Amino acid sequence: MMKLLLLPLLLLAALIPARSAELELYCTTDLHGHADRLAALGGALRQGGDAVLRVDVGDTAQGTLLSQFSGGRIMIESLNALNFDCWIPGNHDFELGFDRFRTLAESFRGVTLGGEWRWNGLSGIPWKLFRKNGVSAAVIGLSDPKMPHRVLPTDGSRFDTPYAALERIMPEIRAAAPDVVILFWHNGLYSSIGSMGNFLRRFPEIDLVVGGHSHQEHPGERAGHVHFVQTGRFAEAAGRIRITLDDRTRRILRIDSELLRPGTLPDPEVAAAQRPFRSGFDRYASEQVITFPEPVEFPAEIIWNHPFSRLAADAYRSATGAEAAFFAMYRPQSEPFRRLDRAGLFQLLPYESRLCAIRLDHEQLRQFLEEQANLARKWNQLPAFSGISLTFTARQEPRLAAAPEQLTLAVTDYTLVSSATLRALLDRPETGWRVFPVIERDAVEQYLKARRAGAPE
Repeated sequence: MMKLLLLPLLLLAALIPARSAELELYCTTDLHGHADRLAALGGALRQGGDAVLRVDVGDTAQGTLLSQFSGGRIMIESLNALNFDCWIPGNHDFELGFDRFRTLAESFRGVTLGGEWRWNGLSGIPWKLFRKNGVSAAVIGLSDPKMPHRVLPTDGSRFDTPYAALERIMPEIRAAAPDVVILFWHNGLYSSIGSMGNFLRRFPEIDLVVGGHSHQEHPGERAGHVHFVQTGRFAEAAGRIRITLDDRTRRILRIDSELLRPGTLPDPEVAAAQRPFRSGFDRYASEQVITFPEPVEFPAEIIWNHPFSRLAADAYRSATGAEAAFFAMYRPQSEPFRRLDRAGLFQLLPYESRLCAIRLDHEQLRQFLEEQANLARKWNQLPAFSGISLTFTARQEPRLAAAPEQLTLAVTDYTLVSSATLRALLDRPETGWRVFPVIERDAVEQYLKARRAGAPE
């Protein structure tokens, strides 16, 4: 009789819907200094109040002259105004230099996450346990996996590989037994480590990855066993993610995600937070650098020693005292111009690259030239040398016309660490390489201002 009574009760229990718990997240990535668009995203990002988790996945402060003018503070204070819980710095955030980076990290009211980096005594928090709406979530932050190859040996920074960082972090997270494990990673679906799905097979506890760096939009898809979301670039979208769990078993029932677009009006609190950093900006941006007697045009095809590129290389030599210099820029999408102001110069040179110098022999210089010629073709760049004569083959491949047995070459720190030829020389004392406390854009600005009456030859 008892069995007959239990059977209907069991059937009834099976028909009753399981109670669920829900964690809601809002995320951004690769804002690149676009303060106006971030303010317009405010309405979307404020949804959910204090019951949601808000995270930015890096490359936040670099990318616009307004953000550069504020030292990046306009972006961090915007995140503060929107009550962001976490910030994961991207590769371009580290390029701002230690002092500015430390100021940004200290100004952010949430948690600066970074499981793999340490810099002059400053380090990110590898992970943090959050409790929102009755759900416990372990949140991990990782930057660009190529960071170990983006920094100079003298920078005082150390970056572990993503694998080493996660191997160190995951035992702590397993012991904490959270309901959900989320990795916020400044990395795309495919990168230097290969497929994200394949890489994460070694860490089956991770449920969700929010990516960045590659500027792609992924509203929500599978990457191996994880749900993957990426919100694109330049504050063109924010991500909203809902994780639904069975309230009894704490197992994830589903993950839903979508991209949200900016509204037409700025969020009032974000606009108020940005206002102090806009004071004096218009005058700063419109300050004239130089007026050329003839319009400067950038051709569709790749050419060596474009007049502007050669002037920039000359500026490198002037700022460093090097015997020669190499400069390269991506071909700008700009109309011909004669008057160049600070805003225009920033569009041409938007990165915070420092100038460096390294001593090379003739063979090392030849290898470097060959390497950069290949990169110029691959990335549609406009390269130039100053202080070195080149000849060109019938296929327009550059060759050294004449060069001394040894010379000192000025380049940016980005070129110094990204060039396979130069990076291999950094542990050789005879190269005497050094870093100058000057940004390439500032060096070019000062050089052009000194030539106000001049023009590209």
